Parts: sequence; structure tokens; C-alpha cells
Amino acid sequence: MDTSNKKLKLFLYARKSQESEDRQVQSIEDQIRFLKPLEARYNFEIYEILEESKSAKTPYTRPVFEELIKRIEKGEADGIICWELNRLSRNPVDSGKIQYLLQEGVIKVIQTYDKQYLPKDNALLFSIESAMANQYIRDLRVNVIRGMEGRAERGWLPLQPMPGYKNDKNEGTIVKDEERFPLIRKMWDLMLTGAYTPSQICDIANNEWGYRTRAYKRIGGVKLPRSQIYFIFNSIFYTGVFEFRGKIYQGKHEPMITTEEYDIVQLLLGHKGKPRSQKHEFSFTGTMRCGECMSMITATEKRKFLKETGTIGKYVYYHCTKKNPVIRCTQRPIKLSDLESQITALLESFTIPQRLFEWSTTFITNAISEKENKREVIFKNLQSAKAKIERQINNLIRMRYMELIEEKTFIEQKTSLDDELEKIEVKIKTFNSFNTSDTQKICDDTLHFMRFAKESFQTATNRRKRMIFTSLGSNFALKDKKLLINNDETVITLQKMFEMLMSEFNRLELTKQLNFHRQNRLTEGFIPTWCARLDDVRTIMKNISFRTVDDNPLNL
Repeated sequence: MDTSNKKLKLFLYARKSQESEDRQVQSIEDQIRFLKPLEARYNFEIYEILEESKSAKTPYTRPVFEELIKRIEKGEADGIICWELNRLSRNPVDSGKIQYLLQEGVIKVIQTYDKQYLPKDNALLFSIESAMANQYIRDLRVNVIRGMEGRAERGWLPLQPMPGYKNDKNEGTIVKDEERFPLIRKMWDLMLTGAYTPSQICDIANNEWGYRTRAYKRIGGVKLPRSQIYFIFNSIFYTGVFEFRGKIYQGKHEPMITTEEYDIVQLLLGHKGKPRSQKHEFSFTGTMRCGECMSMITATEKRKFLKETGTIGKYVYYHCTKKNPVIRCTQRPIKLSDLESQITALLESFTIPQRLFEWSTTFITNAISEKENKREVIFKNLQSAKAKIERQINNLIRMRYMELIEEKTFIEQKTSLDDELEKIEVKIKTFNSFNTSDTQKICDDTLHFMRFAKESFQTATNRRKRMIFTSLGSNFALKDKKLLINNDETVITLQKMFEMLMSEFNRLELTKQLNFHRQNRLTEGFIPTWCARLDDVRTIMKNISFRTVDDNPLNL
């Protein structure tokens, strides 16, 4: 590079991350010491020395670097001196910014300890070197995480263990800290009495028991900080399990307390406590919105320590997430038992008795069978009509071939026959699209639902309850602790069917002990009533989801 006309002003940028990827890199002092002689060698002027102790793997996290780029863009300096390119960036965002400014000549030179980058250089080489620095971080992160997850899978926390434990470096395990383990256990015992606060326990441990933290080369050997006492009482590590990267692992270290003792302490801590991480399965989350602010309804499990029995009571509440930034929601939570009572009452409004269920099932079968017999006759007539028109068309073509009719007459008659044939084919296609077996299945499922949904809901699993509930419609909402179904077409249809069935059932007095022939005569008018409702039932009920879960039949 020709620098005879002008001495370029460069920022000297020295960066040292405190993270593991830079532990083998020269310290900031060494970087500056080795880079300063380049000023005379290349006839540069070091305009200012900028130092930073931040990782470069994430963009927009280095204030000194960001300021350096802004100052170069303003023309305050011409370029940068650094130890290597990876001192400037280890992420594609910053690398792209630097490369763009270099290609545009805003950065006139980047000088490292053993290499120089100029605007006229091949951009591919700069991109490769920047990508290598970025990939190094990615590979290192993957390898470190893989190693830590492997240790966690083997049952050992891949971090510094909690007070009361220590790492056995020779065996690669976690063992008891014989000096502190019994003292930490005594802290838990005091907390379990419910007579001491964490601050009081901390004072007792420090002043009466002489507790001191584990001493290391530069830190430790001091009294237990009050902030750490909450850290101890909140940690599930003492129960024999641990959390790493959002996953719970079964540890191989010796537990200090039971899970029941841990849960009791969390309740005694109140808002400062943190319950053990658990996976809850709630029946109705994701199915309802708040009737006031339209945010989603979620569920929370609350636990209460019952002093009378020494046990933990669990209660589930459904409440608004209150995520609407515009509306300040005032809705209060509703107990799961109250919500399920409302759903049960809704199911009861169209639950039919067993005898009506049996009669209706029989009548539906007879009605559909009768309708199917009529359909077979109609279908045969359509097929016969189609065959007749096809024969007429063939005869017409033969007559034209033998020149028995004129072309004009042939075209007119052929067009008319084609139109008739097309209309019949449309009727046959429409006819075939109606599947009586599907209608039978939908109607049977509807009756089955009306008979057993309420009973099944009361004893069902969470998953089954959710399925039955969502079968009732859509656009569910909660307002003032009341369940609302804005799109209640399904429920209204079922309730109307219930009224119709009960009305006919009571009118015909089918509950009386009648002989077979008398029953048949009484129900002759009942079957046509069902026939009239078949299409309505099929249209309304065909989209109901109570029939399937993962494409398997719902056995209510």
C-alpha cells in the first residue's frame, strides 16, 4: 500500500473476552505491546488505543466497538489495527459491516499483526477468514454444550454444585462437603419448622454455627450472604435432581432433603419461593379467551400447606393472561371445579335417557335403510336413462355415417342429446357423493354423544375432557366467571334435537310396556320425523371433533 502521500490514522483496537473461547489469546496489554511497533513499520499513526473486555460472538453487545465503527464512518480515522480479524468480529453481522465499509473505502486499511487488508483485495478471502472466526465460536459452543449435556445425562450437574456439595475432580463426580453438608441440612430443618425466616436462619448459621462459604483461590471463606440463603431454599438440587438448559435430570449425588420437604419450604417462603419445575397438563388451556380483553385463558396450579394435616393441597384456577396492552382486564380467576360444573350443566341440557337412546338408534337405522332402498331405485332409473341416451347418440352417429340424415339435423339432435346426457351424469355424480353410511355414522355418533358425553366427562382424563369440551363449538370465552360459547350452533342443534326427541318419546308413551306390534304402529310417524332431520344433523355435526383423537375413535 502506498502511504507516501498521506500518513493514515488508525484506531488500535484490543479486545479480550473473559469467556472460554479467548483464553488462549494474548492479553490486552500484550496485544498493545506487539501492535505498537507496526506504527513505524507501515508509516501509520495510532490515533487512539481502544480496549474492550467483551465477547464478539453476539452483535450489538460491544459498546467500544460500536463507537469505533461510528467514528470511522464520520471520518475521524482511516482504519483499524488489531491482533487478528477475530478480535473485530466473531459473528456474521459485525463481519458483514466491516467488510462492507472496507470494500467501500470507508475503512482504508485493516492491519493485523501479520497481515494487511485493503479495499482492493479479493473480498472472498476476507469473507472466508471472517466465516472461520464465526464458525470457530459455533463449533466451540456446540462442543462445550454437548460435553455439558453428556455430563448431565450421566447424572452430574455440569456446573458448580450447590453449597454443601463439592466436585471430586479425580472421579468426575459430586460428593458431600463434609464440613458444610450437615449445616445446610440443619438450615432446612429450621425452615421446615415454620418458626424462622430465612434471614434469621442465615444469622444463626453465621453467628452461632460459624458457617463460612467454601474458600477458593480468590473468593470464598466468608459468611453466608443473605441472598444465598434464598438461593439454597429455592434449589431443587438438594432433592437429588437438577435443572440444566430447561431440562430436569435425575442426579447421582446424595439427596439432602425429600421432594415433600422441598414443596413445604416453597409454600413457607411465599412469594420468594419457587416451586419445583413440573409439567402440568390442563384440560382447557388454549381453548378459551377472556370475554373482556380477548386475551387467552390459561391455568395455574396453586398449592397450600395444610397445617391441620401436614399435607399440600392443590388447586387449579383458570384466569386471563392479560396480554392485551390496550385494555386493563379486571377479570378474576375461576376454580376448575366451578368451570367443570358449568360444562357438566351444558352437557346435561341435551343428555337423553337410555331408553330413548336405544329407540332412536333403532329408528335411525330403519329410516336410513328405507331411504337407501328408495335411492337404489332412483339410481337404477338414472343409469337406465343414461344408457338409453348413449344408445340414441350411437344410432344418430351411425345414421349420419350412412348419410341417412343431413349434417344440420345431425348436429341439432346430437347437441340436444349431449345436453341431456350431461345433466344425467351430473345427477349421478351428485347422487354418488351422498354416502348413507356416513350419515348413519354421524347420526349414531350424535346420539352416542348426547347419551354418554356427560357421564364420560365426569370421569374422563384431562385429554378426554378437553376433547368433549371442544366438541361443543368454538369461540369459547370466560367473563365474570361464566362460560360463554359465542358460536353455539352445535349446542343449539343438540338441544333442539333433545326437545324433539323427548317430545316424540313422551307423546308416543314408549316407556310403557307395549307389545311389539303396538310399538311398531306407534313409531311409524316417528321415523319420518328423523328422516326430515337427517340432512340437518349431517350438516351441523359433520365437523364436530368429539369423534376423533389422533384419528382414533372416541369411546365415550
